[in-house]
Amino acid sequence: MIERPINKTCRMIFKNGKQKEFIDEVKEKSGLTWKELSTMTGLCVITLRHSFRKELHFMSYDIFKKLCKLGKVAPSIYLSDIKSVKDKDWGRAKGGRVGGPKSKIGTPKIRINIPQPSTKLAELIGILLGDGSLCKTNYAMEIVLNKRDDNPYSDYVSNLVQELFGIKPKKIFPRDRNVLHLRVNSRTLFEFLLSLGLLPGRTKKTIPDFICKNKQFLSSALRGLFDTDGSVHMSSKWCVLNLKSRSPALKEQIILGLGGFGIPAFMSGHNINLTSKWKIERFMREMGSSNIKNIIKFIEYTQNKRTVRSGDVEHLFPKYKSIALPYHGTMV
Repeated sequence: MIERPINKTCRMIFKNGKQKEFIDEVKEKSGLTWKELSTMTGLCVITLRHSFRKELHFMSYDIFKKLCKLGKVAPSIYLSDIKSVKDKDWGRAKGGRVGGPKSKIGTPKIRINIPQPSTKLAELIGILLGDGSLCKTNYAMEIVLNKRDDNPYSDYVSNLVQELFGIKPKKIFPRDRNVLHLRVNSRTLFEFLLSLGLLPGRTKKTIPDFICKNKQFLSSALRGLFDTDGSVHMSSKWCVLNLKSRSPALKEQIILGLGGFGIPAFMSGHNINLTSKWKIERFMREMGSSNIKNIIKFIEYTQNKRTVRSGDVEHLFPKYKSIALPYHGTMV
């Protein structure tokens, strides 16, 4: 039983399985498509059909009431299935309580800028969902890239972080490994990223709601994902754009997101694949790339009929150093 006053922005915390049951009943009784239902509630399809229905995020009381009205479901039926009600910003407050080392006496607190939602912030979140991670033990945001093939891209990402937050990531080169780490240790940044919906761990990754609701933001986030966890393979026999993820929820969001841009994809294990030249060209037009490695492979194949392997990309970096990023190519 809910004992506290409820306002329209409060988050409704349902018992396990009940939020999905509620949304399924509304969908069935309303007779509306997912797109119609999401439009009438002011949500995007991914948020309603995926984030809310899969119980990855909790809906507001205002959305709950709108869905009840659309599905002609009495609110009282499901109010008894709500465990608790949280304030709108409870995720941010929860993030602030995440355990970690206390600041040492005399250690200056790192100040960062807090950016507004933008395509650049969405791209960085896509990068973090790809090869990034959050660590609660030292309030670290870290991105791991290939030391050789992603060297120019590491500069792009570093500049992106500095532009957004006013802080330059440290570049770390582990011994005997072909990787480089971009790392920022900041409790303020860590808590800000948590408040957006990012979580530590590789299997619980999802695209935040504010990105799913905006097509430009979603395009930028998918670009960041592709530039880190993606690859492009082109030869005389086949061409494949591949994205990898160990998060089942994120893979479903990517499939739905690509579909919204008219790019059908199929899933196989941890892989999401685009296996037609026209799909890859459309991906490059809609999402583009900020990673010179991928851009070189794409341009050399489509313009020069040349297949470039990963080991040979480094030699072509000087030729493409002046290209404007992000690159959105329309090729013949």
